[in-house]
Amino acid sequence: MCMKLPVLDEPDTLRMCMKLPVLDEPDTLRMCMKLPVLDEPDTLRMCIKLPVLDEPDTLRMCMKLPVLDEPDTLRMCMKLPVLDEPDTLRMCIKLPVLDEPDTLRMCIKLPVLDEPDTLRMCIKLPVLDEPDTLRVCIKLPVLDEPDTLRMCIKLPVLDEPDTLRMCIKLPVHRAWLIYCWENKNKQKIFCK
Repeated sequence: MCMKLPVLDEPDTLRMCMKLPVLDEPDTLRMCMKLPVLDEPDTLRMCIKLPVLDEPDTLRMCMKLPVLDEPDTLRMCMKLPVLDEPDTLRMCIKLPVLDEPDTLRMCIKLPVLDEPDTLRMCIKLPVLDEPDTLRVCIKLPVLDEPDTLRMCIKLPVLDEPDTLRMCIKLPVHRAWLIYCWENKNKQKIFCK
């Protein structure tokens, strides 16, 4: 599945490849996205590997997004083992934007508990002058009911309504959310 995503003047292209075998073999979802931005070969690379079934299910997503001239980088790494072992979600996001060294740093550790903790993360990434925005929303309810990880990415670019929407269902167990958010002065403004 290939989608063209015009960015600026050059014909920047978004390429998404998904492979999902089902049934007896370990189900695997692999998605690779390449999104060059600006003149330099700025690239958004997201790789998701989701083995399912008997082996410990693991979701690994790595995103690298350099923006503008400086090597601003968005790196998000998620490791989510599932099943008997304590489920843990660790996600680190570093997002410097534009000229000012504004940085969004989120570290999430999700061990197991009884309460229906929910992880909701929204990332808004304006690019250049126009309101180009990358929004990543993750909702992770946990408990006895079939827990589901849903990740929706909506990326409208330029005038045309080019949009990428991706939803991933991931059954999980119980979890506990620790959410810390630092502002650009590295002061904790929200910790739950």
